[in-house]
Amino acid sequence: MTKRKSGKISTLGSQVTSIISVALVLLIVGVLAAISITTGKLNDSLMSNVSVIVKLSPQATAEDEQRASEAIKAMPFAAGVEFTAADEVLAQEMEHNAEVLEIIGENPYSSEFEVKLAPRYVHPDSIAVVSNRLMFIDGIDEVVSQADMVKAMSTLSTKGTLVLSCIALVLLVISIVLIYNTVSIAVYARRFVIRTMQLVGATAAFIRKPFLVAGAWWGVCAGAIASALLWTLAWYVGSLGIDLQLALGPADLAIVSAGMTLAGVVICVAATYCATTRYLRATYDSLYAS
Repeated sequence: MTKRKSGKISTLGSQVTSIISVALVLLIVGVLAAISITTGKLNDSLMSNVSVIVKLSPQATAEDEQRASEAIKAMPFAAGVEFTAADEVLAQEMEHNAEVLEIIGENPYSSEFEVKLAPRYVHPDSIAVVSNRLMFIDGIDEVVSQADMVKAMSTLSTKGTLVLSCIALVLLVISIVLIYNTVSIAVYARRFVIRTMQLVGATAAFIRKPFLVAGAWWGVCAGAIASALLWTLAWYVGSLGIDLQLALGPADLAIVSAGMTLAGVVICVAATYCATTRYLRATYDSLYAS
């Protein structure tokens, strides 16, 4: 008599497989979130340092400089104003063009203000408006802005956000399908337990409860594993000499870790609910289908 091969699937093995699969998916999503946060902070840091150079007329007097300074500081877009006298500008330029300036024999530069813009005004259209308003101040000869750089940064940021959003959407769909399949394997291993509980009169809610609790714990464990891997990855990147502290600090990593754990719990519970519902509605013969 031949011995029939067992078709049983190890419950523990299926649970471990589910947790590891969910953890890997959550890690990918967490890395993507970390990259998004880092990119956003770096972009904000660069934008916060955008300024315009306001050059005074060569004929401007000390009184003109004082009035211009007061007028600029009163503007709502001025987050900071730094004055540089003509002699200081010349000294700075002498470091790069000493020979040319010595030939000229006189100071071709005028005094200037460096106006650091408030974050909400760091936009190509806003910078154009700011430049026009500054030109109406008496004694101002020229306004040099970084509109082209800001436009390029804004375009790059928009494209980066779009790409990351598309990747996140694809990963979300893949993660839901993958997690549902892996959780279904774990529930499949206990399908006869579900049938037995139905036969003794247990309600659907009563049967689902232990599975949903187990699913929540799978999500917590997967989130913990993904968080540990993410922190390890961040430490490794830092060990390579790449300073992430200014862009992605411990608080940000903690938020991403909490988000991964919460997402793991929600997705695992939802997948477990769908999987148990499937077997609650299954016929007796279908329980033996492979």
